[in-house]
Amino acid sequence: MRGVLLSDPEGLLRATVFVPHGLMPVLALFDGQRTCDEIAELLERQFGQPVAASDVLRIAADLDQRLCLEGERVESRRERERREFAELAVRPLRHAGSGGYPADPSACRERLEEVLRSWRPEDPAFAGSRLLGLVAPHIDLKRGEAGYASAYGALAADPEPAEIVVVFGTGHRGPSSLLVPTTKRFATPWGDVDCDRDFLERVRSRLTSNDPKSLVAWESDELLHRDEHSLEFQVLFLRHVLRDRRPDFRIVPFLTGESPAKESTRSQAHVDAILETCREFGPSRVTFVAGADLAHVGPFFGDPALVDDASLEQVRAADLSSLAVVCAGDAAGFLQEIEADGNARRVCGTTPVWFVSKLVGALGGQGGRTLHYGQAVAEDRSQCVTFAALAFDRPRIAV
Repeated sequence: MRGVLLSDPEGLLRATVFVPHGLMPVLALFDGQRTCDEIAELLERQFGQPVAASDVLRIAADLDQRLCLEGERVESRRERERREFAELAVRPLRHAGSGGYPADPSACRERLEEVLRSWRPEDPAFAGSRLLGLVAPHIDLKRGEAGYASAYGALAADPEPAEIVVVFGTGHRGPSSLLVPTTKRFATPWGDVDCDRDFLERVRSRLTSNDPKSLVAWESDELLHRDEHSLEFQVLFLRHVLRDRRPDFRIVPFLTGESPAKESTRSQAHVDAILETCREFGPSRVTFVAGADLAHVGPFFGDPALVDDASLEQVRAADLSSLAVVCAGDAAGFLQEIEADGNARRVCGTTPVWFVSKLVGALGGQGGRTLHYGQAVAEDRSQCVTFAALAFDRPRIAV
């Protein structure tokens, strides 16, 4: 039977819902502006046959029961889940057992050791550099293994890793603000990683003074941390790499939402709040990490044609051009390049990379280096996701 599967990016709906193709014209009219009687009348005119309002009401009631329609039932569930998550002290593991990420702690440790052993620095002269910034993938560990190996291999070689790691991860489920933090500890297979609440509170205090509207969604969107993988994968590797060398390390976790270009004044207010807090704590104590993938192309993401070698080469050239702009320290140029064509490649890591680039540049960091570039192409050529690992060295003279 032909039809569509409905899924919920917010995570309130736990399972997909199948809608037969014949009901799609009905669903298309569920826009919150029409009554069931009005929808029945429109369908009668469209198809030239009687449609009972009671049938439309029955379909609406069924979808409402399944949490597929905005309304009191969905809002009640949303508030309940927000409250339950807010009461947790620890953000629990959500993706252990996914591709390349064993749920068993011993097996996971062995797996990550295997990943890191595969790292071979392209330029041995940079092995052992002190890192101010890092860009890593957030694709699943199986497909993104080489990218994770390069990013966290470089961190493992850092002779003096920082104790505070400010992590920016793509918010795939639509945060309504530029940044959404959480003060929760993050669970890993080998114990929890603490959040540096003092650092985060000082960022919040500065934003309260400089741009109070920036804080509107900080609490309301915190639930999005629950199911998001872009930060979980970074914390997993950070815990593994730093557990013996920096057992006191803490994270400052942010999910990223809207593009920084939409409200440049507000975007700069966020950068300034984090930057001033870094300077207050001491830049040598802080490292920035972006969990960021690049392009998403192919019919799976809405393109008309399968990905072929020619299109993959075009994507590669565009990605490498964008990465070169980032490595040159031009955060604004990177943003402009991604958005010049309306983000036709569907780069989902723009905002995390932008934040790392802006903060590294403001603290005098050295030019970035592309450690790895990869393309994960599906066997049936229905999709390709690209990713990269970048490193930014600390300035030779403290800022």
